[in-house]
Amino acid sequence: MIKAKWLYSELPISLAQLSNAMKDHQYTESSGFGFLLTNSSPSKLVGKYIEKLVRKTLVEDPFGHTSEIEVISYYVCQFNWSSKSNYMYISEPPRSLRKFSSKLHDLTGLGLVLSEVNVAPDQWIELIESNADYLKILKISSYGIRVSQNSTAKISVAGGSDVRDEFSELVSSRRYLVDSVKFEAGFSNLIVNGELTKTGVCRLKSANAGFILEKLRDALESSSRHIFY
Repeated sequence: MIKAKWLYSELPISLAQLSNAMKDHQYTESSGFGFLLTNSSPSKLVGKYIEKLVRKTLVEDPFGHTSEIEVISYYVCQFNWSSKSNYMYISEPPRSLRKFSSKLHDLTGLGLVLSEVNVAPDQWIELIESNADYLKILKISSYGIRVSQNSTAKISVAGGSDVRDEFSELVSSRRYLVDSVKFEAGFSNLIVNGELTKTGVCRLKSANAGFILEKLRDALESSSRHIFY
């Protein structure tokens, strides 16, 4: 199972220019930060940003003596851009993207946009379904369902087969928002199990996750709206 977080981006420079800038700031142990690229072309930019984090801490032994040791960890942010889309994704995203976005601003200057997406998962999955051999929604989690003048409800419907009919019957004509969907889909001989959320996070289990992520990128182009922060 892999996890990816989708972001909306606008770059003030081309991918080729950004690639060259990243190559000029490659990671080294001496600097403790920088980029490592795995795919760099005019149409694709894939790699990771790394920062070495060193923390000193005091350790006391059983005899009451204290010594200072260094604890080393690494901040890693794996990114994937395509020149054909304004949507990029972060694989196995770190807890915060601040270090990564700050370094991008340093490289690109003014004009960089990097924002979270706010997408309707049910619309996102319908666009994916149009390119799949088959697709089953196995769980729908929704919220904002009005049950009285002063209260709303959350509803989740799950099953071993497609649950869309059961969900529609349950919510009837009430207004609702979808928080996440879990699904199974087939593309030729490739089977994928996954989950999509309203914040653009996806979790996928597939023999070719890269292929599915590109399908998700294509679908995002016409299904999402973004918010800036």
